[in-house]
Amino acid sequence: MIRLSVVAVVLSFLSACGPTKLENSFNFNSTNKNSLLVVYDSGENKANKIIFVQTDLENSQFKDETETFLLCPASCGGMTNYNTFKLQQGPASYFAKVVPPGQYSPLAKWWRNMIARVRTCYSKGSYVFDFKPGTINLVNLNRLAGSTAMARQNLALILNTYPNINGDIVTTKPVAKIAFEEAEEKSFGEPCFPETGGQPIEILKRFDVYQIEARDSRSPDNIN
Repeated sequence: MIRLSVVAVVLSFLSACGPTKLENSFNFNSTNKNSLLVVYDSGENKANKIIFVQTDLENSQFKDETETFLLCPASCGGMTNYNTFKLQQGPASYFAKVVPPGQYSPLAKWWRNMIARVRTCYSKGSYVFDFKPGTINLVNLNRLAGSTAMARQNLALILNTYPNINGDIVTTKPVAKIAFEEAEEKSFGEPCFPETGGQPIEILKRFDVYQIEARDSRSPDNIN
């Protein structure tokens, strides 16, 4: 039985071309040394990408490890997939990637509208999530209230079609909220930070277990 590891917080945040569907023979369980990160992104029928970076809270800085997700509900064209896979056939809203375990923060998101490329940088406030080895972690990018519970239920149904994904899963919660200094963009497509490894961060808030459980009892989508 699948027990999902869910990041209960809404975040408003381009190898081969475009994510392909993850093979149903894919194997992942609680003995895996890595983490399975699943991003839910619904309601935007356009290609975009989001970057996560490993975060060192003890030393208040970023690490060198970054993980990029390519999110394409329909078509990605010729963009690089960054080893991102769709969990559904055809138009998709769930995207998966195996990542090294550790604490990660979403840093920036890019997407294209009709006339320009748009970037959102989370320098003023981003969450830190702790992805443990052998866990399945759901990050919800949908703004709608209550969407995390729906995303979790639907992901459980989708994962039932993957017979080799199973095991006891520990629920993942945000452990901190951080800010960082945004770098000046030097060229088109460059991230909102020049280098990640060693870049200092400001810890705005830490979440302990009691705070998280109290907030979850009111609304799992409104941890802030």
